[in-house]
Amino acid sequence: MGLLEQAQLQKNQYDEEDQSTNINIDSFDEIQGSGLLAKANLSKIKKPIPSPKKVENRSELLKKFYEPHDLIEEQTGFGWDGLGKRRIIKLKETSEYLYQVIEPELKDYEFEIKKEIAHLFKMLADINVSGDDEDEQKKYLQEILDQIVKDNDIKFYPVEKKEKTDKKSFSEIFQFKKKNKGKSKKKSSTSPIESIKKIFDKKQHAEEKERLNRIAKESKKRIYYHLFREFVGYHRIDVIMKDEGIEDISCDGPDVPIFLYHKKYDEITTNVQFESPEELNSFVVRLSQICGKQISIFSPIVDGKLPDGSRLQATLARTVTKGSTYTIRRFSSNPLTPIDLIKYQSLSLDMAAYFWLGIRR
Repeated sequence: MGLLEQAQLQKNQYDEEDQSTNINIDSFDEIQGSGLLAKANLSKIKKPIPSPKKVENRSELLKKFYEPHDLIEEQTGFGWDGLGKRRIIKLKETSEYLYQVIEPELKDYEFEIKKEIAHLFKMLADINVSGDDEDEQKKYLQEILDQIVKDNDIKFYPVEKKEKTDKKSFSEIFQFKKKNKGKSKKKSSTSPIESIKKIFDKKQHAEEKERLNRIAKESKKRIYYHLFREFVGYHRIDVIMKDEGIEDISCDGPDVPIFLYHKKYDEITTNVQFESPEELNSFVVRLSQICGKQISIFSPIVDGKLPDGSRLQATLARTVTKGSTYTIRRFSSNPLTPIDLIKYQSLSLDMAAYFWLGIRR
């Protein structure tokens, strides 16, 4: 018998042994009490492997905001000139509440203008972000930005490059033809066509100027909104930080929607997220600076207090956690009074009187 035949025979023997040891799972009840041999055979039963649970990708949560929904409530007036707003929507299919932040979007040329102004501001001036007087910060920032725009003659509208064309001008197209080419005639100082052209050009220039002024006014508002949000606000979560209904803000990393705890709607998902690790790292560093502290790879955890009294806990990426994270615990600007506690039945009238007497003594 050759080696090939021996290998085939050995394989057949192994297959027979496997068939003899494989026990049908339906016969489990029959062999359950048959001693050690049954227990040994039970260990060889091939049980089906459960399929892993499908974990929802958090970045996919943003798609929910485009599903059919009902508008529950809306609040406006956030940020520069009140251009920011937030909405609470409820999905029709799942009855889930979502927190939607709506801010003015920058066009390509507006983004470049904003980038240029921000660069000039960082070179010429700075703001004490750890200061607690937000109104003074806004006033100072507006003065500096207006001065930068004036000194550098920054236009808040797209500047088109003039291209050379072979097209004839208005006067060339509508010029009069001479009836007698050989005879020379005395020309008037201004022809009727040239007069019409001047009137037409003047009117067109005024309309174009008005249009550009209108575009510049709207563009300036959008650009200033993002500049103020970046330098004296809280960047992407500026609207959230100004919402009195928010108690807790949690960011678990880049490309992950920020989660909130709302006084009325409990846990709720937002459409706000940081697009890159670098952007989130920069914001975590800035949050730490606002608290008057420093965060780095040597000190990657920060516990601090924001100017409005909110508590901050932040971690820097690739040190304690995979990505930078932060949690902000906000407190109500109007704390509960004993009258509120009695009204909400959290405190009885007798208990309130007892505490009042104890504090007075």
